[in-house]
Amino acid sequence: MHMKKNWLFLLLIAACSLRAETINVEYGGKVNLDGFNCSYVNSSLVDRVCYRQNDSYLILALRGTYYQFCEVPSYIHQGLISASSHGRFFNENIRGQYNCGRRN
Repeated sequence: MHMKKNWLFLLLIAACSLRAETINVEYGGKVNLDGFNCSYVNSSLVDRVCYRQNDSYLILALRGTYYQFCEVPSYIHQGLISASSHGRFFNENIRGQYNCGRRN
């Protein structure tokens, strides 16, 4: 029984370490993605969408580089996720409107 508990504990530790992901955001440094809802999307511009609702913080991977956007309403995040063209939605609704510069 003791061996089984050790096995479950190690499995839990491994699962938690797989969940923890830190990315490097252009102009923003390292960001831990714990607490973010992240999705990969099929787009020639937008690779990945990560959103943390409690502070309306959006991180996008655009052609492999991560960028941050601040005070992004949840309806904008939802619109981006459900858009037929993620790149067009980004260009028309996000680009230049939610810049936050450096963030600690």
